[in-house]
Amino acid sequence: MPAQAFYKGTFFNAPIIYDRVLDGLKKVDDVALERISFLTRYLYSQQIKRYHYYEKYPNLIPSGKTLADYNVAGTLSATKTAGDGKINVGFATDSVRDFGFQIASEPDNISAPPGADPRKVPFPPLVFSTTNTNLYQYSVIPSQVQKSKLTSSSYFIYDDSYFNGSLRISGGRREQDLTHTIVFDAINQLDKGDGLGSYYIASSDDLDPATGQPSSAGDPGTWFDCGTFFQDTLFDPQNSLVYPNNSFQQVSIDYNLWVKTDLENTAFSFPSHVRGFLNYDSNLDNEGALQEFNPDFSINEVYFNNSSGVDTLHLAPPLFTEVLLPIFYRYYPIYTIGTTDPGVRNRKGRIFDNYYEKSESVVVITDSVYTRIAEPKFQDELGNYYGSNQNYLKIKNTYFLRTDILFT
Repeated sequence: MPAQAFYKGTFFNAPIIYDRVLDGLKKVDDVALERISFLTRYLYSQQIKRYHYYEKYPNLIPSGKTLADYNVAGTLSATKTAGDGKINVGFATDSVRDFGFQIASEPDNISAPPGADPRKVPFPPLVFSTTNTNLYQYSVIPSQVQKSKLTSSSYFIYDDSYFNGSLRISGGRREQDLTHTIVFDAINQLDKGDGLGSYYIASSDDLDPATGQPSSAGDPGTWFDCGTFFQDTLFDPQNSLVYPNNSFQQVSIDYNLWVKTDLENTAFSFPSHVRGFLNYDSNLDNEGALQEFNPDFSINEVYFNNSSGVDTLHLAPPLFTEVLLPIFYRYYPIYTIGTTDPGVRNRKGRIFDNYYEKSESVVVITDSVYTRIAEPKFQDELGNYYGSNQNYLKIKNTYFLRTDILFT
């Protein structure tokens, strides 16, 4: 069963099938549609995985192809070039504590260091250097599916307002035939249901130790690491003025984008009593006739393998490649990143912009002027390095990856 109730829009209209027991036509039940919805978002997830695989390993892109050939509406990226079809959907800021300086209000006129004068030098305010990382989303969408594609690859529905009640091709009169019946459910399940095809952002602390994959992102499943989007960088101990001879290395916490590419338990199966949907073949008989076609396929046969690079996505039935996926792209899931918490249902991971909260300082005197130089405290009194231990960090900003999806 789907994680969310099956979405049915105003123009919901199920495909027509031939029932051999009744020896007549009838509308297919929701179980078959749940399978078609699952396969739609499964194929979308595989396409996203394929894009990011070639983004990470451009030397493996097949001859005659470019990375742009594998982009689909909705893909996320931290990079952009002119004219690449990507739009800015927000940014996250990496704030790194820097040195602070405070000059004493009184000069060296009492005693030389380490006399009483240094105690009069106040602590400087916290100082940060910042770097923004933008998130981009590919926003180029295809035109509406051509009538010829619908005729050859879509399915028949019954429309009681069409010639006082008649069969016609789904999508032929309005795109909502397909969005309100399959596509919007696929997007809704991606967003609020099992999450198949959804992005998620996570640091190493958000990963399941056993699988190395996100552990807090909906139903269990398989995830593909799309690469690092953001680095939360802490103060570099090698720049320390208070402890100049330390051996500690700077800590950066990586936040990676992930996409869910499969479910741990796939409960969607095509009903065994359904031989297929109906469409029209002009080559049958003398004037054409109705025919059955099976829209189901095995995900063990249609996939993109990120270990071997084997790509069989082209084997998916035309109902998906020519009709459902092009329509899905037109209503692709929109992501944004920002500091407003959208709530658990809309949240697709979060980023913490951390810094070392406490300070160490030294006081120097130059030309009879005392100056206190403060830096982040990165070790305890025994010389143990704080590293990325959250007990010694403070969150300056929190950024949330979220979805903004509207059905029309």
